[in-house]
Amino acid sequence: MTHSDIQKLQTVSKDEQAERAQYILLDNGEMAWDQLQKSRNRVDMVLDNGCRIRVSLLGVRKVVFHPKALPWFVSDVTPPDFSQTISILQNANEWSSGDESEDARSALGKVASRFQERMTNGIFELSVPLSTKLGEPVPGSGYEFWTSPSAYYYMQDEAPDLLHTLSKSSLVIFKGDLNYRKLTGDIKWPVSTPFCEALGPLRGAFPILSLRTNKADVAVGVSEEVAKKLDEQGVAWRTSGQYALISFDAKA
Repeated sequence: MTHSDIQKLQTVSKDEQAERAQYILLDNGEMAWDQLQKSRNRVDMVLDNGCRIRVSLLGVRKVVFHPKALPWFVSDVTPPDFSQTISILQNANEWSSGDESEDARSALGKVASRFQERMTNGIFELSVPLSTKLGEPVPGSGYEFWTSPSAYYYMQDEAPDLLHTLSKSSLVIFKGDLNYRKLTGDIKWPVSTPFCEALGPLRGAFPILSLRTNKADVAVGVSEEVAKKLDEQGVAWRTSGQYALISFDAKA
């Protein structure tokens, strides 16, 4: 992807929404928003390599972040990363290169302070103690399941406590390509397979929103006509990171 491509994916103005929409091959965003209108008690977020969602704007009472026990990929968020990132951003003046403006450094500090305030007030919460060390088991949390070799539809058998916790959530957001692959079993389904079907036994267990930029072959919920057209054009839509899927499954 070029820098221009990335800028197009990150734009938010109304005039540019239509252009960006061509890269979103499945958009269940409205369904997820409708779910939040029904209940805003708690949103759970299964992290990959960051917390780059404007959760503070969702108006929910509590947001629970689920880190990885170990970095499946080198950039995956672990409990130590979570704590250290807040501290580092609060002290941007100590590590910034000097190329950034004072306003930019100040803005980082303000964001970090607001995040810390929400942590202190219990609005934001980590699913395990903040003091959890890398790879340290946390009995009863089930969070080691996120880095097990199993697809997520084995949660009922392998992490029943975790499943019970998530079943009480208003919405569970799975961020990133790897989480999507584990949700769908990392199987190369026919592209038109409904997302709910690809979830297997996890279907309907709790409200699921998957936000995924395509970086691997597995993809579901995509029109066969659209997929065929992109394939004929030689577009690497499954793996280039240029296309995305916003997938939702409601609780049964």
